[in-house]
This record gives sequence, C-alpha cells and structure tokens, in this order.
Amino acid sequence: MPQAFAGLRVVEFGHVISAPVSAQVLALLGAEVVKVENPGDGDMMRRTFTDAELADRLQAPGFLTSNLGKRSIALDLKSEAGRAVAWKLVERADVVIENYRVGVMRRMGFGYDAVRARNPRVIYCSISGYGQEGPRAEEPAYDSAIQAVSGMMSHNGHPETGPTRTSFLAVDTSTGLIAALAVSSALVRRERFGVGQYLDVAMLDAALVLQSVAYANYTVRGDVPELFGNSSPARLPTSNSYETAHGHVLVAALTEAQQRAVFQVVGLAHLLDDPRFADTEARKAHRLEARAVLAEAFMAKTNREWVAELNAAGVPAQPVLTLPETIADPQLQHRGIRVRATDVAGFDAPLELLGVPFNADQDPPTRDAAPPATVGADSDAVLADLGYGADEVAALRAAGALG
Repeated sequence: MPQAFAGLRVVEFGHVISAPVSAQVLALLGAEVVKVENPGDGDMMRRTFTDAELADRLQAPGFLTSNLGKRSIALDLKSEAGRAVAWKLVERADVVIENYRVGVMRRMGFGYDAVRARNPRVIYCSISGYGQEGPRAEEPAYDSAIQAVSGMMSHNGHPETGPTRTSFLAVDTSTGLIAALAVSSALVRRERFGVGQYLDVAMLDAALVLQSVAYANYTVRGDVPELFGNSSPARLPTSNSYETAHGHVLVAALTEAQQRAVFQVVGLAHLLDDPRFADTEARKAHRLEARAVLAEAFMAKTNREWVAELNAAGVPAQPVLTLPETIADPQLQHRGIRVRATDVAGFDAPLELLGVPFNADQDPPTRDAAPPATVGADSDAVLADLGYGADEVAALRAAGALG
C-alpha cells in the first residue's frame, strides 16, 4: 500500500529547523515536498553550525538532515515572474508550511487569506517564535532565545554555575514535530469534512509543553522549579548522575524499593538504619549528605559495572554515553530510524542521517532519501511538472526569477 501521505503536495517556504523538520516528516511519509529557497545561498541553515568548507558548499549537516526527501526550487519572490511560479505551486498544494517572521508572507502576497482565495482546501501552517498575534508576535526568535524566555533555562543547569541552555535545538526540533502533528490532524479533518484550515504553531508553546510537568507543579502546587543540576525534580539522591572509576552513571531510582536497592548495591545497606536515610522523605531532606556518601561509593567500579548490578536489582540506570557511543549502540542499530542518503553531491559515500523517529508494520517512513544538495537543484523538474516548457524555463532564468 502507499505511504500515509502519498499523493499529497506540500510547498515549504522554510528555513533553519522548525518548518524544514515539519515538511521533512511529511516527505518521509510519502508527500511530494517542494522547498522554495532564495536564489544564491538558499536556506540559511545551509551555512550554519558547520565548518567553512561545508558552509561554502552550502551543505551544512544541519541542513542535510532537515531536508530529506524534498525537491528544491530557487525563486526570487520579489520578481513578478518568480511570484507567478510560486502561485502555481501553492494553487495546487494540499499543504503550505512557512516559518518566516510574522507578516512577511502576507507582505509578499502569499499570506493565508490570499492563498485560500485561490485554493480553498489548502492547509496552511505558519510557524513562528511566539505565535501570529500578541505582544511578542513580531519579536525575532531563535531556539536559545525561546529557551530563555520560556522559563526552560531557569531550571536547567547547576546551582553553582547558573542557568544554561541545551546545546541541541530542542525547541526548534520539537516545534517542527508538533507542526507535523498539526498538519496531520488538519489533513484528517479535511478528509472528513472537506475543508482546509489555518494552523498557528509557536515555538514558545512547544517549549512550554516540553516543561509540562514543571508547569503543572507550579499551577497546581505553586512550586517554582529550581536548578537541580543532574538531579531529578524528585529531589532524591538516588536519582542523579555519579562519577565512577570510568565514566559517569545516571541512576533513576524513584520508588522506595529502588532507593533501598541503590544503597544495597553500592555497599551502603547499613545506612538504611540511619534516620537521615531511612525513608524517602528523610533522604530528600538530607539529599546533600546522601549524595556525598553515594558519590564516594560509586567510585569503586566503572559505570558499566554499576549499570549491570543496578539493573539486575531492578534499578533504572544507564551509562552516560558520548554521541559516537550512542550511535554505535546495538539498540539504535536495531531501531533502524536512520536514513541512508545516497548520491549526495560532493560526498563520496552515503550519509547516515536521522529521519522520522518511529517504525510501522506497514508502509513505514522512508529510510532511503537524499536532501536537495544544491540550491534550486530541482528547479527545472518542478517547473516541468507545473507545465513550463524549456523555452519558458530559459526565459525565467534569463529574467533572474530562478536566481
């Protein structure tokens, strides 16, 4: 059978991470995705978070792994001819996804109202930092800025060193996945009721959803989250990371039975008779003292030795792995969520990148796809699909509409 979104046409006016990730999910589930890029450098992610060589080639890894399975067309949307091509794309689209700053698409003439007037069944998804309306709507936003303003940084970090951001793009990526969910729900709605829809997806909202437990603890109990370092919000010394004779181990013992098992495994069973460590509430109250004695005990063996013993005792624990170690882990090999990108221009061997993070027993996400390695790599093919002849394409190129 075909994949879930086979036959659907998606036009992406996207850059950086959130909109590209969203459209990539649809592409790897069967949709035909055309990415509209600015002539020249294209999506700014082509030059970001990479070395000078790949930036000059416009093939930054962050771009490659966010644009799998798409076709790229380079259009100058400031030119009349370029806008005419863009209109042909959106008029036949099932979905339009964009993440320009609020108001940019409308000023270019491609806002939702204008597109809906020509394509009433369209599903139009706008992704922004703070949403399309409200006091912050027009403020610029990057992942790190949203981490700061969303409260995320206020409880991420160590008390000794202060708030910190995640080094990975947690907000951008989660926003893209949420947008893909929103589009999927709108497609189901259109299938049932025959109407399109406008979707307003905000990075700020996504960042708050990632903090939903902390959010609920505050609104329900008034608890203001603190900097816990590597400790759990449960404030238990048995839910923390510890240095070992080799590497670090993360222990997540929350239940009374698990907490007691930690003390027993590391050779501190006698401390369970100490009133300071006798039960869960006592260990919370004396967590710094408990952490100190546990830290000393964990130095006796390596992280993998402790993991084996703790897991055998029913305690969730894992070694703190580097990314290369995680990539080599047999479980990741077994999951098979990676995409093998072949024939990527400028690379002699296939690239291993990440795709849609789930498996399915039938018609699963595509695991063999490539990104558009050059800006406008598929311009001619996309234009041919739109009915442009060779002479018309040449005229568009001569006029600068294609860059």
